[in-house]
Amino acid sequence: MKKIFLIITASLLALSGFAQRVETEMRYDTLDIDYKTKYTSKFFDNFYIQASFAERLMFGEEDTQLKFSKRVQPGFQIAVGKKLFPAFGVRLGFGGARLNGWNSGIPGFYQGNKQWTTDPTIDPLKLYYESKGISTANGYIQKLKYTELNADFMWDLLNTFGKSYRFDRKFELEAYAGMGWLHLTKWHAMPKNDKVSLRIGAQGTWNITQRLGLNLEYNYAITDATFDGEIGKGHKFDGFMSALLGLTYRVGKQGFTVVRLISPESYAMLNNRISMIRREVEEQPQEIIQITDQITQISLLIPSVVFNPGKDTFNEELQLVNIFKVAKFMKENPDQDVTIIGNVEGNDEKLARQRAQVVKDILVNRYSIDPSRLSITVQNVNNDFNVTGYSDSVNFSITQ
Repeated sequence: MKKIFLIITASLLALSGFAQRVETEMRYDTLDIDYKTKYTSKFFDNFYIQASFAERLMFGEEDTQLKFSKRVQPGFQIAVGKKLFPAFGVRLGFGGARLNGWNSGIPGFYQGNKQWTTDPTIDPLKLYYESKGISTANGYIQKLKYTELNADFMWDLLNTFGKSYRFDRKFELEAYAGMGWLHLTKWHAMPKNDKVSLRIGAQGTWNITQRLGLNLEYNYAITDATFDGEIGKGHKFDGFMSALLGLTYRVGKQGFTVVRLISPESYAMLNNRISMIRREVEEQPQEIIQITDQITQISLLIPSVVFNPGKDTFNEELQLVNIFKVAKFMKENPDQDVTIIGNVEGNDEKLARQRAQVVKDILVNRYSIDPSRLSITVQNVNNDFNVTGYSDSVNFSITQ
C-alpha cells in the first residue's frame, strides 16, 4: 500500500453554515491510493540463449589422490532461459563431456553387473586397464563420459536488493538453484548409469550490447555416490564443481509493462483528481519552458522533479507528470539529447547524483527513452541559472 497524504489548506470549521466556503477552499495536493504493482510481459518476451565452455572437477571416492591437472576436464553447456519477473526467471540447460575419478587399487564394487557386486575379487576397470598393458598396482583413473539436463530457478540479486527494478544494467548478478539428470554412458569399462543431482550456483553477466552479454558462471552439484559405478566405500555423495565462460544472447522483446492495480474507490478518487488537474491546466497551461543563460548559453528545461528533503524519493502522483512531459519532449524532438541535473545546493553531491539516476531510470525503463540520449551531472541550479526554489529538485537541460 502506498501512503500518500491529504493536505487541506483551509481550517476545518465546525459551523455548518460555513461548510460551503470551506469545501471550495480545500486543495487536494495528493490522494490516499491503495494499489499493487504488477509487471507483465508476453509469453515469448524476455527469452535468452547461452552457450558456454566449462571446466569441471569431480569429487568422488578417493578422487583427491589424483593430480589436480588430470582431474580438471573440459565440458560445455547450452541453455535457454526466460525472465518471468524483474527479480527471477527459469533456465533449462543441456551439457556434459568428461570426468576423471580415481580408484586406489583396492577392488571396487560396481553396480550394473551382478557378478561384479557378488565377487569382490573382480574389478572390471582393473581388468580393462591391465588388458591394455597399463599397471594398476598403485591405482588407476576412472574415465567417465556423461551428459546432463538441468532446470534452474534464477534469482536476480541486483534487482531484488536494489531500490528499483532496472532492465538496462551493464552488469547483472544472479544466484540459482536447481535439479539435474545425469546420464553416464558405458565407456572404458565403466557401467551405464543415471542419477538425479541437486545444484546451486551464481552467474555474472557483462552486457556488451543490449542483446549480447559475456557470462561467467560457477556451480556445485551433488549426486549419489554410486554415480561413478563404485559402491561400498562409505561415501554418500559424489560432487561436481564447474566453472563456465560463455555468451548470452537475448531473443525477442525485452522488458516488462508496469501495471498498477487499484481499488474502485481509489480509481474514483483519481478521476476526481484528474478533473481538478485538467481545470488547472486549462487555466494555466504548463508546457515545456526553456530558460537560456545569456553567458553560458546553457538551456534549462522547466518543469523539474521535486524530491523529498534529504531523500532520493518523491511524491509520484505529483511529480511523475513532470517526468512524462520531459519524455514527451524527447520523443517529439528525437535530435535533442538531455542532461539530467541533480541540484547540489543544500545537498551533498552523492544524493544529487542518486536523484538524477532515479529520474533517468524512469525515463529509460518506463518511457523507453534511449539511455544514450541521457547524461547525468550535478551543479548549483539556483546559482548557475539565477532561479530560486530548486534546492531539492532534479532539473533538465539540452545537452550541448
